[in-house]
Amino acid sequence: MDVVKLKAFCTVARLKSISRAAEALYYTQPAVSAQIRELENTYGARLFRRVGQSIELTAAGEALLPHATGLLDLFARSRTLVSEAVGITNRSLTIGVSSMPSIHVLPQILAEFSRTCSDINVSITVGNASRIEDLISSGSVDVGIVGRTSGSRNRPRFHSVALLQDPLVLIVPPDHPWAAQDGEPPAAELAEQRFILPPENTLTRRAVERWFRHLGLRPTLNQELANTEAIKRMVIHGHGVSVLGRLVVAMEEEAGWLHTIPCQSLDLNRSINLVYPQADDSLPEAVQTFCQWITERYQDRDQDVLS
Repeated sequence: MDVVKLKAFCTVARLKSISRAAEALYYTQPAVSAQIRELENTYGARLFRRVGQSIELTAAGEALLPHATGLLDLFARSRTLVSEAVGITNRSLTIGVSSMPSIHVLPQILAEFSRTCSDINVSITVGNASRIEDLISSGSVDVGIVGRTSGSRNRPRFHSVALLQDPLVLIVPPDHPWAAQDGEPPAAELAEQRFILPPENTLTRRAVERWFRHLGLRPTLNQELANTEAIKRMVIHGHGVSVLGRLVVAMEEEAGWLHTIPCQSLDLNRSINLVYPQADDSLPEAVQTFCQWITERYQDRDQDVLS
């Protein structure tokens, strides 16, 4: 069984691209192409055909795919069994995490986990959600903690567990008139505010602009800042108001530096999710321990922020 060639074949079939498969596997494109050619020579059949800008499986490739996937799963399981048989316990865990959770969620999670399982060594990789899922698929990362919206699609053969909700909230300085009021401010007052917002290409900005259109407003944009820490500091010092995720401002809210105002009509349905491969029984012991711990810690909690 040539694991390298089968892994290249399955990755190209999943991503429908030689270049993306090469990036996910940390190989060069010629190396992946060569592995596919050698596999085709072995089976005496073409496994892929080009359709427009993407690559699709041929009938032969479709027939091979479930068997190749099964062989790779069997190989992974065999390695686990052999390690256990010779008494080698893998006590290391690599967590891939997207940008926002790496700052506002993961530090507390790791602090609590290390108190519970101090013998497991944890390393961290930070990237966007798609990149983290590619690293999990290639085996470079064990599990992911990533932000997702309700429209995000789960990848096949991945478990995805929602840990925390991260609703968008209005943020104002503590001496702002809204801080002493209950409920959403009226549209007329929103129109009078100076807003400090993230750039136009962000999910938060697009959600805010949809909200404005729904209310029939065109508020003043005082500043456009890519850094959420800068946005928070500007609001704290009275330069305007903003909209950010509740988790991003939880520390400032608890310290009394900012006041948050929930808005029912303003939401991305965004959550922080644990993502890991479906082959639970072949996951290393440390990975299974972490997945079970974090799921029990957060899944059954009806809350918006860490506590």
